[in-house]
Amino acid sequence: MRRTSSFINNINRYPFEILIAGLAIISGLVGLLHAGLQNNVLDKLLQSWQVVFFNISYLVAGLCLVAGLGIPRRDIEGAGLVLIIMSVVVRSFAELALLGINGLIVTSLLFNFMVIIACTIRILQLLKKEIIIKIGELPEE
Repeated sequence: MRRTSSFINNINRYPFEILIAGLAIISGLVGLLHAGLQNNVLDKLLQSWQVVFFNISYLVAGLCLVAGLGIPRRDIEGAGLVLIIMSVVVRSFAELALLGINGLIVTSLLFNFMVIIACTIRILQLLKKEIIIKIGELPEE
C-alpha cells in the first residue's frame, strides 16, 4: 500500500508529463482498436504489422513515461520520451506525405511539434539531472 501511495504521489507532481503520457497511451490504444481516424493515414502508407507495431510503441512509450515518473527512474522516463518523439515524427511525416499541406494538417503538425519540443525539454532536464519545480513545493526565497 505504501509503494502505491508513493507512486501516485510521485506522478501527481508532474501533471504535464502525465498528460503527454496519457495522450500516448490513448493514442496507442485507439490505434490498436482501430477506433479512430489516425490509423487511416498509417494504413495507407504502411503494412498492417507496421501499424500495429507503431501503435504498440505509442502505448509502451506512455507506460514507460508513467513508470519512470512514478518509480522514479530517469532512464525509464527518458526511454518513453524518446519513443514518443520518434512516434510523433513518423506520424507527422505520414500525414504530410499522404494528405499534403492543408489547414488541418498544419494544425496537427503544430501540435505534434509542440509535443516534440516538450519531450525534448524534459529529456534535456533529465540529462542535466535538473529537478523542475514540483506542484505543491515552492522554492525558498
